[in-house]
Order: sequence, then structure tokens, then C-alpha cells
Amino acid sequence: MAGDGLAQVRSNVGRAFNNMRFKFDRLGCTSNIHLQLHLYDAIVTPTALSSCEVWGVHPAAQQQRRRLAALHRRYIRRICRLPDSVPTEALMAELGRMDIETRWLAHTLRFWNSLCDQPPDSLHHQLLLDAQTEALLAGTRNWVWGLRQACQRLGYQLVLSTRRAQRVDVQHVMDLEAAQRRRAWEALSVCPRTCQSEGAAKCTYWRWFARTPRQQERLQIFRQRTRRDGLATVYDFGLGAALCRW
Repeated sequence: MAGDGLAQVRSNVGRAFNNMRFKFDRLGCTSNIHLQLHLYDAIVTPTALSSCEVWGVHPAAQQQRRRLAALHRRYIRRICRLPDSVPTEALMAELGRMDIETRWLAHTLRFWNSLCDQPPDSLHHQLLLDAQTEALLAGTRNWVWGLRQACQRLGYQLVLSTRRAQRVDVQHVMDLEAAQRRRAWEALSVCPRTCQSEGAAKCTYWRWFARTPRQQERLQIFRQRTRRDGLATVYDFGLGAALCRW
């Protein structure tokens, strides 16, 4: 899956997204950003997660994985009508979403635990022990090696052994990852320009991206309901101000 297989996943993601947009265009629902994001999660995101337990942290798939992650974020920006200059940290924080790379890690961690729970004499458990042995003794950069590196970057020590497989505290790793994302979000520089848009809370701009004052309550501008007439919401970041039509 690290080579052509992952390229096929990226191709499938592109087809799923184009199919979703085509149906929205025919139904005249392209102005409903909230609904588009929900359908994106139901149609496109599962395609981007296909078999990610195999390649989600594998070093051999790093380049292809970056391309897929960039494509995923580009599609979300297109739905929200945002420029590519919007930082990923701001994009995900404003929408209250988990980045696709984080979801790959979470799936891989749960896959690890499922292998640990297999009977010691089962084939799957033995394959996990073999992968750990290769990573420890031979220094093979397999998926176990990649998972340990990913955990170390977050400050979590994944214990490897040639004799036993130890479960991972998935929630703790995800909490560490969330803390890292918060630090990246808080480190973004503040733009002093603000605006007041009808039907929206007053926005403070972080690198040309709207951040609501009540972020603690996760009340984001993109999550507000539109009227039934489906009037388009337009964001104009060119001059650092947003024009919101509700």
C-alpha cells in the first residue's frame, strides 16, 4: 500500500469528492457549507481512511501520505471557500475538526491494540512480534518503527519487545496530540483587524482567518445555521475583511 496502493487511495478520494460536488451542484445546495462538511465526512473521509492501519505511519509511505493529506485539506478549504494561505492549524481549530493525519494515527493505534489482544499463538500476534523484532534488532523501518516514532514525537514511549506485545493508551496519545495542536494554534500571530458581520459574532482575524471570541464554547462561524433560502456565505480574505451574507 505504500506505493501504487496509496496512490489509488488518493485517486479514489478525488473521485469521491468530485462526485459529491457534482450532486450538490445538481441539487443547488453548494451554499450550505455545514451540510457539505457533514457529507464530506460521510463520503470522502472514509475513503481517505481506507487501509490506513497499514500505511498510516509507515515510513515508506511518507511522501504519498503527505500528498493525500494535502489533498484532503485542499478539499476542505474549497468547501469553506478559503485560500490555500490559511494555516492548517487555523483551519482545523476553527472547524473543530481532527486533521486526517491524526485520524490515521488513531486508527493505527487501535489496530496495534487489536493485534495485542489476539491469542499469543495466533498468526496475527506472531506477525506483530516479528515486526517488533525487526524494528528492534535489525533497525527495519517498518510500520512498527513508524508508530514508535510518531508516539515519541508526541512524548509517548511505545515499548517494543521481542517476546510480548504491550497495549497502547490510545486516549493518552490522543490527548498529547490535542495539546500539541492547541500549542500550534495559540502560537499563530494575531492580525488586529476585526469586523462585525450580520448574523455572526465579532471576529478576530488570525492570519486572514476568522476566529470567534467564544471559541471556548466551540461556536464557530461555519457551524451557524443558514436560512432556508440557502443564501450563499461569501468570505473575502483579499483585503483582510470578511463579507458574510446569511
